Formats: sequence, C-alpha cells, structure tokens
Amino acid sequence: MIIRWLTLLFIPLFLYAFSACSEQEQPHDKPTIEYNNNNTTTVVQQNAEQKTTDSIIKDKFPPVSGKDLLKCMPKIVGGAKIMTPTTGKTETEYGLETRADIEVLYTDGVTARIAITDYADHYKTTRERYEIPYSEVGMEITNISIGNAKGFQAVNMLEKTAVIRMALSERIGIDIEILKYTQNFGLPTKVVEMLDLQTLETLAQKK
Repeated sequence: MIIRWLTLLFIPLFLYAFSACSEQEQPHDKPTIEYNNNNTTTVVQQNAEQKTTDSIIKDKFPPVSGKDLLKCMPKIVGGAKIMTPTTGKTETEYGLETRADIEVLYTDGVTARIAITDYADHYKTTRERYEIPYSEVGMEITNISIGNAKGFQAVNMLEKTAVIRMALSERIGIDIEILKYTQNFGLPTKVVEMLDLQTLETLAQKK
C-alpha cells in the first residue's frame, strides 16, 4: 500500500520535471530559425546583385576595325605634316571599342590631334562626353553640326586651346584637340571638314 502511494506521488513529480526540461530546450531552436532567415536575406541580395550585373549594356554587333576608321582621316594637309597614324582597340565592360588617331603638325606651330572611336552599340554609356560640354574659365562653348555629326567646340584663348567633340549616328565619336590655337588658324571646325564624314557615316551603318 505504501509503495502504491509512493508511485502515485512520484509520477506527477516526474511529469512536471520532464515538462520543465522541454520548455528550457525550446530557446535553442531560435538560432536555427534566425540563421535560416539570414540565409534567405543573403540569397535575395545575391539575386539583386546578379540582376544589376545582367542589366549592363552589351554590344549586339562589333565595331568596325581601326584600319577602316583610319581611312576617314585626312591624307594630305597643305603646309602641314601628318605624323604616323595609329590604331587600337579596347575591351570595356560594355563591349569592344576601336580607335584611330593621327597628329597634324602645322607650319605655324599649331598641332591638331584627331581621334575617331567606334563605340558600336554602347555609345549611350559615353554619350555625355559628346552632348554635355565641360567649362573652364575663359572658355567659349559653341554647339556645332556638320553633316550628320553633332556636338560642340570649346575654345580657350587664354590657354590657346580648342577642343571639338562630335558624335555621328549615336555610334562614332570624333575627338579633336588643337594646341597653340590662335585666330590666325581659322575656325577649329576646319579640322572636322578634312575628315571623310561620308565614308564614316557608311561605316556607322554597319551591324
């Protein structure tokens, strides 16, 4: 009889102790839940970063060769010397760019550096260079348009420099820098007029 009473007393105590232990173990599950949440956040962030990378503009067609661009440069300039022409290409995160450069040395000491760049299908990534002129003290800026080429010229008489930046068919960029520039040289745009813009326009239509 005594044993039965002890048994009845012991069972409730055992159940109470078991319940208390179960409640103490529950908090250990929380770090696992938080860890899973952190993992979910990381995945979302990685997906967002991947979408940003995928949104980078890629060329749908290649640029023309630098040699083709070089054919549009002036061949003969009266009273001036054309230095050794160069061509090159650059691989950017947006795609391939090709380029042709020459330097024209005039007898009065004026130097004109001419560069033509084919940006292929990613011109929009650099369009501000040709559409938004920079400004310095003493600089006179003028919007210019020659044929289908549009852009601006910036003349600084204090520094004796003139810069021309024009874009053709939202693809090909024309960059000209004139050093030791004076009014005796004439309009800076006469350097642009020496280029074969018609052939350059034909190249701009190639896909």
